[in-house]
Amino acid sequence: LWKYDKRVYNGAPVVYYGMQLLAIDSEPRLAEMVGYTASVLDALGIRHGCCHTEIMLVERGPVLVEVNCRIHGGEGTWAPIPKCGIHDPCLPASTGPVPP
Repeated sequence: LWKYDKRVYNGAPVVYYGMQLLAIDSEPRLAEMVGYTASVLDALGIRHGCCHTEIMLVERGPVLVEVNCRIHGGEGTWAPIPKCGIHDPCLPASTGPVPP
């Protein structure tokens, strides 16, 4: 899970200041967002491979912003992944047969 840090700057409402890699238990409502995301992917029939999904958490709950069958597009957000011991979930899908 990546959390965007967006702020208003120089009159522009959506300026990216950074992104933070979060553990699912690092914030109280992240598990709710993961469950919502899984429901969205099930509803769309997405079962295998990468999926970039943006969810915004508002007072009433998670809201879908974007979903697309691709890896994330954040520039440089891959840098801390090797340090965290996270493996690329897209590698098996791109190098081997697609499961039935």
